[in-house]
Order: sequence, then C-alpha cells, then structure tokens
Amino acid sequence: MPVPTTTAPIATPLHRDRAYEQIRSWILAGICTPGERLNPREIQQHLGTSLQPIGLALDRLNVQGLVVTHPHRDTSVVRPSQEDGVEAAAALRWVANALPADARLTRDAISALEDLDEAGGQGPFDAARAAFDAVCAASGNRVLAEALQRDLDRMLYTAQFAQPVTAVAACARS
Repeated sequence: MPVPTTTAPIATPLHRDRAYEQIRSWILAGICTPGERLNPREIQQHLGTSLQPIGLALDRLNVQGLVVTHPHRDTSVVRPSQEDGVEAAAALRWVANALPADARLTRDAISALEDLDEAGGQGPFDAARAAFDAVCAASGNRVLAEALQRDLDRMLYTAQFAQPVTAVAACARS
C-alpha cells in the first residue's frame, strides 16, 4: 500500500509539555493553592512520567512566574501579594484601554473576568484568557500580542488570587 504524501505527521506531545499543561491547569484552577509546596515525586507518580519532564515543566512555570523555585530545596506556587494584585489589575486595565477601540474588551470579556471571582476553576479562567487572546489578535501588533500572551496567565492568576477579580473588571470598564 502506498503511503499518502499529503497526510500531516501525527503530533505527539512531549512529556514535558504534558506535565507543564497539567501543573499549569492545577495552579490556574486553584487546585494547587498559592504558597503550596509542589512535590515533584508526587507529580511524577500522578502523571506517570519520569522526574526530568516534571523538572522541565516546573522550570518553565518558574520563568512564567506561576511558581517559585528555591534551588536544592523546593518549588511552591506563587503567593501573590495584595500589591501584586493591584499591579496585575493595572496591567489588565492598561491592556483593556490601550488598544484601539475595536480591540477593547467586550461585555462578554468583562463578564468572563467577573466569572473568575464568582466561580473559580479553570473554565472562567479559560474564558478570560480567550477574551484577552481576542484582544491581542485584534491589536494588529504582533510584538505586543506575543508579549501579552507570554505574561497573561501570570497577570490573570495574580489578579484572581490576590484580590477580587470584580475590581479588575471594574478597571477594564473605565
């Protein structure tokens, strides 16, 4: 049987990427709470992979600002301070107001931000993330969109766990 030449290769996710996505989703959903110590061996057992992908995933989350790693000690989920929450809210407000009018947050996007505070969990976070992804895409500025995409999880996480997100949504309205 001849092999078709038009078939795209099957993408196989790397263990480090799967570990990153899983740990990230636990953090953003609040399953791993702010300040909680993350035990790589427990994560390894839960995900059924070796320690190396777990370490790589935790390094990536550290760079992203969602965990803090103390070399030769432990890794824990970032515990955002009230000041961090205020700064994250200001950053989100800036994003909402600095873009062209046709790229600003819609009522649905603001509602998604408010839902973060009311419902918690991954669903509302994903809705807010999708709203900001749309804003980034509509900005027409590739460099700005890439920078925002890189830091958006941290900003939304910080705003969610440091202060009520309704305050962030109120800032976005102004």
